[in-house]
Amino acid sequence: MTFITAVVCVHNQHDVARRCIDSLAGDLPADAEILVIDDASRPRFEYTGNRPVTVLRNPRRQGYTRSANRGLRASTSDIILLANSDTVFPSGSVAGLVAVLENGADLCSPLSNAASWQSVPAKLSSSGNWTANLTIAAGDASQLNEIVRRVSRRDHPRVPLLNGFCLAMAASVLNTIGYFDESCFPTGYGEEDDFCIRAGEAGFRCVIADDVFVFHEKSMSFGHLARRWHSRRGGRALNRKWGRDRIDRLVSEMRDNATLAYMRDAVAKEWSRAKATRD
Repeated sequence: MTFITAVVCVHNQHDVARRCIDSLAGDLPADAEILVIDDASRPRFEYTGNRPVTVLRNPRRQGYTRSANRGLRASTSDIILLANSDTVFPSGSVAGLVAVLENGADLCSPLSNAASWQSVPAKLSSSGNWTANLTIAAGDASQLNEIVRRVSRRDHPRVPLLNGFCLAMAASVLNTIGYFDESCFPTGYGEEDDFCIRAGEAGFRCVIADDVFVFHEKSMSFGHLARRWHSRRGGRALNRKWGRDRIDRLVSEMRDNATLAYMRDAVAKEWSRAKATRD
């Protein structure tokens, strides 16, 4: 049995997806599997890198949640790494995520430039919306990963919610609670929050890998306006399923997390120094 399966869902944006897979191919162990779910891309997605990649194609658009579930169901590995196609994995990032799981976590997610509460060096823009930290580009992923490793206290805090742009999980989680909720979250907004809540109720540990950085381009498949619409729709579905009061409490836990506050401040200082030196 393969130790790790990386699942990447792709809908168009082929160059971005190939960049993601190239980074995974260079960072995954030799015996790991890369599984791509091509959600009816036009033209169909193909990968011709120097590492075998399995591509499963949806003949008709299924949406992110169903595509992700298809990949998760196809895995027979101990660990599954589910990644958005607009991510970039710097050297050592996969090993860092695996180490967190082997240290007692059941699900984990790294820090990033664009991952809501897990964003560094900032989480909000000047307008009060989530920021993608636009001073950080894909080519900066390795430098940011080095900074994060250097300043991290390796708290690996347990949290109620994880950002779904990059999720590493033990297969035992899927075997116990099942897969993403396709009926409530068909377009892939809110499905990871629901999944984490269900995992927490089953006794599994959701943890932030505060010593790992993975770059996230964000909004490459939908675009910014469509993403906001889908995000609001997913939020309403989450409130209906779990209750607004409960979701508000979980959000407060994320907002008040001391480790995330420390990492944003520490990374901001180091990134500012790095940019000054580079400029």
